[in-house]
Amino acid sequence: MAAMDIEIVCKGCQQTIDVDAGATGQEFNCPTCGLAQKVPRVPEFPECPYAPLFGPPTNFAAIQLVCAPSAEVKHLDPDWRDHGFSSIRCYQPVYSCKRKAVMLKVREMRETKYWREGDTCYIAYDVPTNVICHYYRYLGTRSRVSEYAYFHMLNGNMQLLTTPAKKLPDFVSTFMPQFSGFKFCRA
Repeated sequence: MAAMDIEIVCKGCQQTIDVDAGATGQEFNCPTCGLAQKVPRVPEFPECPYAPLFGPPTNFAAIQLVCAPSAEVKHLDPDWRDHGFSSIRCYQPVYSCKRKAVMLKVREMRETKYWREGDTCYIAYDVPTNVICHYYRYLGTRSRVSEYAYFHMLNGNMQLLTTPAKKLPDFVSTFMPQFSGFKFCRA
């Protein structure tokens, strides 16, 4: 079974609650109103090699993204010094009992520090260590070349899950092809 949370709605106060899929059939009290209820049964999730990265974030690690043109770049963007930027997003698949679909919760990570050394921009982030993330960075060329890749943090280091590319591959077909019979939606 995939290590994915399930999302339920409390029958008393209508609060959305995320619970571990392993709790299916167990009773619990709503953390807001205290109403006793049972975690509903959900479909059997297929085995998936990326399942350990589907859980909620627990720990964070600091990383830096370098935004700089490579040495081979012949046409540097004249506005480069004003445009070095990047972003990081983290993904958490959650099964929604209400929608009967797998929702992709996407969270934008905030940069913690931005600095420059010569033509190179550095942007620091704190990212979760146990989820799939992707980075985007602008590389400073006149043709506006950008780079995307999925990664996860392992022992404080960024481990690429896909090869850096000009376009980000689809999350579901890349990491969840075994879920082809499920409906998907964005949270």
